[in-house]
Amino acid sequence: MAVRFLLSMFEASLFTGLIFYLTFGYKTSERSMRVAVVLASATLAGAFGGEIAYGVGHMKIIQGLAAWRWLFILEGIPSCLPSVAVWFILPDYPEETSWLSTSECKLVVARLELEGSKGHASFLNWETAKATILDMRF
Repeated sequence: MAVRFLLSMFEASLFTGLIFYLTFGYKTSERSMRVAVVLASATLAGAFGGEIAYGVGHMKIIQGLAAWRWLFILEGIPSCLPSVAVWFILPDYPEETSWLSTSECKLVVARLELEGSKGHASFLNWETAKATILDMRF
């Protein structure tokens, strides 16, 4: 149950985190297509995940492991391996990228000045985050 809880906790923040991350590199008018790709990917993953689970669920014990254990292994590897690469390769903000030149970084920051997220803005602190989370406007 503990592992299932952790899985749910991380899955719940995945989509919102992806959308938030897109605000660091794309303007509002450019973001909708990227969000659509993320949503389509999630739909396809659900469809193929069910098919894989059905097939693996009918396996007998292979290499000493039951079918349900193989399901965790086969569906977990494609999630875990890229996450390690993303942790080390994907920058937090566009201005921290190593593959963009200084002028390209400045261009990204300048074009998102009005409508992008500001990761290094001085008004982003824990007090502002707490006020936003506790704001009861619906």
